[in-house]
Amino acid sequence: MERVKLRTIREFRAGNKDAFDDIFYAYRDILYYMSYYYVRDYDDANDCVQEVFIRLVNKIHLFDERKSSFNSWFFLLARHSVLNTARSQIRRRMEYLLDEEAVYKTPSPENRELKLYLQELEEILGKTKYIIYVFRTAYKLTFENIAIMLDLNREKTRRLYCEALKRVVKYMEEDN
Repeated sequence: MERVKLRTIREFRAGNKDAFDDIFYAYRDILYYMSYYYVRDYDDANDCVQEVFIRLVNKIHLFDERKSSFNSWFFLLARHSVLNTARSQIRRRMEYLLDEEAVYKTPSPENRELKLYLQELEEILGKTKYIIYVFRTAYKLTFENIAIMLDLNREKTRRLYCEALKRVVKYMEEDN
């Protein structure tokens, strides 16, 4: 299922800022969770989302609707962008760790409740099952699109989702 219509993509190509807004709001949360899956930090995940949309603006002319769906094309573009950003952030962190004064100025994490809740859910499911579960249940993504984003095959993605779903149901029964 496409998250935005092909007409919106064409309007975005033509420079319509409202079309970009439609694309942004349709994909930002999904990109955030995908980014978090790779970088494991909330701020870095937000940086990745920003980088993906910058890359989209610069690469939209390469999208060919005859060759693939926008979802598939965009998720592949996003995955490459997030991985590149993650690599550069790892290098930046290494430089940061070598600076003793910077370590002492590290701010405390914001929104601890959300972080703790997400960590608990991830501990129950494991990293990969957690993100697949979120993409499938919250964002209604197809197994094919999730597989593209996580660089898995479609059948393995489906199987991991089923395992995650069973674990969540069991956890909810235990919680009662």
